[in-house]
Amino acid sequence: MSNKNTKILELNDPEASFIIGEKFATEIQKAVSSISTLDKNFYLMKQKLIKTYPEYYQEVCQRAKGAKVDPDKYLTYVSCELREQALEKCTDILIKKDDGTILLGHNEDGEYNKNNSSLIKHLTQKGWYIEFACTDSLAGTSYWWNSSGLIFTMNYIYTNHQEMNEISSWFVLRDIVESGSLNEVLKKIKKVKSASGFNINLINTNTNKVYSIEYYINQINVVEITDKFIHTNHFLHLEKGYYPKNSNTFNRFEHCGHIIDKLDKNIISSEDIKTILEYRNDDYMHTVHVDAGDNKKSSETLTSSLFLFDSSQKQIQIYDYINKQKIIFKI
Repeated sequence: MSNKNTKILELNDPEASFIIGEKFATEIQKAVSSISTLDKNFYLMKQKLIKTYPEYYQEVCQRAKGAKVDPDKYLTYVSCELREQALEKCTDILIKKDDGTILLGHNEDGEYNKNNSSLIKHLTQKGWYIEFACTDSLAGTSYWWNSSGLIFTMNYIYTNHQEMNEISSWFVLRDIVESGSLNEVLKKIKKVKSASGFNINLINTNTNKVYSIEYYINQINVVEITDKFIHTNHFLHLEKGYYPKNSNTFNRFEHCGHIIDKLDKNIISSEDIKTILEYRNDDYMHTVHVDAGDNKKSSETLTSSLFLFDSSQKQIQIYDYINKQKIIFKI
């Protein structure tokens, strides 16, 4: 794996949406081709989306235009509650040391390849943000950081009940992408009722504070992290931690916790976190790292990248397994 300071794609918003649609047109066309019917819940959700987030609805429409697909079908595709989800395997490890050093590690797992995902820097009126962009959502559903000094990772959360006529939680996430503080994030989350929920882990590099936020329909739980912390794809505080029987979210949570508990938080390194997140076996149910050139079924889930942040180095490292490269960003 090469080690480089790669120049990533830079796009100006709002033109970025059309360009992303155009760039990933083949994959988007393939994805929406199986969407044939739109029920009454879709149209109720669409009305609420246009009223609440008109700018993000336009992002959807511009992506659809760039990809030459029907905007309603693409809106269905980027609304996680309206389509079948692959089993998620994202894992977060966060450490706050006694000297204030913050470490973060995040596995970004999903049905990713070179033709449906990319690191993108968005230039906006407010500043900029860098995200791992993909075709099945707008910004805010993977990992990203912005010019206001905030770093985010996001975990999809399994829920046993969804409000299907409410706005997809993916759009709540989109709304917080350029937030500059915890208060701004919470204000944006609280303003809307959504169809399901999510977990985001947030580092404010200006205040050296770390938070984990769980959100479900209209409930919010916020935890300030001052020690060791792990989150996977089930709630720790809301909705009794539901997850489907065929999910490995609890296995990953238990495995990481078992290792982290044995380690002194003050000597844990980013390399230690990387080693833990790279663990694989059949019970753990992670797929080995592959790229689009390997002999692999498109329906399998892969770890596209591993995201690491170390506040003592003021550095983000991204192990890009799709393109077989390590990318370093100074914060």
